[in-house]
Order: sequence, then C-alpha cells, then structure tokens
Amino acid sequence: MADTIEQKIKALLTTNTSKQRIWKELSPTVNHGKLVFHLNNLAPPGRGQQVQLLILGLAAILALITGRQLYAMTLDNRIDLTLFLGLVVPIIHFYLLREVLLCHRTGFQFTAILSLLALLRPENRVGFEPWLYLVMAALAGWLYWFLFPKKENFIPPPTADSSES
Repeated sequence: MADTIEQKIKALLTTNTSKQRIWKELSPTVNHGKLVFHLNNLAPPGRGQQVQLLILGLAAILALITGRQLYAMTLDNRIDLTLFLGLVVPIIHFYLLREVLLCHRTGFQFTAILSLLALLRPENRVGFEPWLYLVMAALAGWLYWFLFPKKENFIPPPTADSSES
C-alpha cells in the first residue's frame, strides 16, 4: 500500500510542481526525513513514460528469472527447510519487481546491485542466465542513471535548527 506522503508527492509531481515547491508546501506537516526520501525516490512522471517499455522489459526479465527459480524449487517434492530458504530470493524479486514497476529509485539501485551479486552463486551461472543477470544489471543501472540524474537530487534547504549547531 502506498504511503499517503508518497501519494501527495506523486499528485504534485504529475502537475509539474517543482521539488522545492513541494518541500515548501509539505514540510510544515510532514517528517522532513521521510519527505526528502520520497522526493528523491520518485521519478518525474514524464521521464518514466519515456522509458516505459524498457521498464517493462526489465520487469519481464525479473519475472522470468523469478519464475524459473520457483519452478526449480517445485521439482524437488520435499517440503523442508531448504524449500523455505529457497523462497527468500523470489520474495526479494517480488519486492524488486514492485519497486521497479512503481519507478522508485531504490528498486533500480537494488536490482542493479543484486543482479551482479547473483552471479556469485554457482546455480546462476548455468545456461543463458548469466547473460540475463548482466542485461538486467546494465538495464537497471542505465534506467537509474536516466531517471534519477544526480543534479536533480533534492537537498533540503538548511533550517534555523541546523545552522545553530
């Protein structure tokens, strides 16, 4: 379920309101740390629509890998600790899938990093899966770079409390 702060910021970003203006409007009523996180975690709507097909492609690759892992777990008919430990990775993939489809910064960061780290596991280096993980890492990295340029990172203005210390 989306956070109400996130919904308010999305609605304001859809109307092309600047992040500084959103800060001025919401900072008196919202926790500042949470507001900065959401302002930096959400992609501008127009930019997300430009690369919508690439985002769906990344989600499809992630869903394919998750489906293959779930299928591999069902081949072993035992219900034991190994089955439950094997569910950890698909659960993380579902979280990443959600974050990527919502165009959140953390989704692209984690997907790029975790897809490269997945190559350390020997079962992920069989067949064409290493290429899928490399494509997924490259695509997530490029989408992160495109959707969240460093120059557009929101840095809150200093407050009177922080200048006193």
